Formats: sequence, C-alpha cells, structure tokens
Amino acid sequence: LEDHPFFFNFRSTTHNSKKNYFISLKDLKGIKEREDIIESQKKQMIEKNKLASLGEMAAGISHEINNPLMVISGNNDLIQKVYEKDKLTPDKLFKFTGTIQKQVERITLIINSLRNLSRGMSNDTKEVFPINQIIDEAIHLAKIKSGFKPIEFLNEIKDENLNAYGHQGQVVQVILNLISNAMDAIGNNDGSWICLLYTSDAADEEDS
Repeated sequence: LEDHPFFFNFRSTTHNSKKNYFISLKDLKGIKEREDIIESQKKQMIEKNKLASLGEMAAGISHEINNPLMVISGNNDLIQKVYEKDKLTPDKLFKFTGTIQKQVERITLIINSLRNLSRGMSNDTKEVFPINQIIDEAIHLAKIKSGFKPIEFLNEIKDENLNAYGHQGQVVQVILNLISNAMDAIGNNDGSWICLLYTSDAADEEDS
C-alpha cells in the first residue's frame, strides 16, 4: 500500500482497570488524487500564461533583435570597405568594433531576459539573484511587449547588493505582469511613467 496513503490514528484508554486500544484509518487516496489534479492544473495554467506572454512579445522580439543585427552587419561592411581603401586606422577599427560590441550586448540582454522568463516556471530549483538585474530584465521585456509605448520607466532601487532567494523565472514573470497591468491602466497617455521602488519597514523604523 505504498501508493495508497492512509491517515492513521492510535489511541489507548483504560476502563475498569482494562486497557483498550482504538485504531482508526482514513483513506486519503481520493484526497491525494484531487490535490494532484489541482497541482497539475496550476502548472498547466502557468505554462499557458508563460507561452501567452512570449507570444505577445514575438513581434517585438523580432524587431528588437533585427535592429542590432542590421547595425552589426552595416559596421562589418564599413570595416571591409575602409580596409579595402587602406584607410582602416586603429581609431576607426576601435570605433566600429565598439559599436558592434554594444549591439551584441543588446541582443545578449534580450536573450538572457527571455531565458529567465521561460526557465524555472515549473522547476523547483531556487537560487540567489540580484533584484536590480531582475527589475531591468522585466522592464526591458515590458518595453518589447508593449511595442515601446511612450512610457518612462524609473528603477529607484539603488542598492546594487540587494538580493533575493527563490525561483528567478517566476519573479521575472510576476514583476512583468505587474508592469504590464500598470501599462494597461496608463494607456497611451503622453508623459506617463512607471516607478519601481523598494521600501524596508526596518529602515523606516530606524529613520523615525
């Protein structure tokens, strides 16, 4: 009966100088099966929400990656043309490669943000990660998802050493959902902004 759980209750009493024992068993298999079904449905819902978020960002992701790729390709062509004219000085080469490096970093940020969004949603692995990095990734994904609406994002979390412990992918998803809800409430109004703050009750008590 290893796969068939029971709730076991044992009790002893004394009556007329005689000891009596009462044993009761409650079948938990049905309860366990219902809990497994609910947990499975929760995981399926999480996966569906994750895929929906990725689907909404697909067009924006394509556009966001295509732009730096065009810059990289253009600078590579310039390097070749300048080199063929024998005018490729160290300063020019440094300028071209610097521009290319910035675009590579831009693509890397997009890929890392998507990786953090998609991983860990159904994984039990927990880890320590910097809050600022997660905030920046969520903001970047929100911009892509929104098609770069005219909204200013303010990250007021100044502590670079502020870390959290948990499921990194789930935290990114939660923050992204909060930002998305804020953007939906704002609409397309000019001059709109979203500010992310961190407050500590302990710090507030010390200041008061």
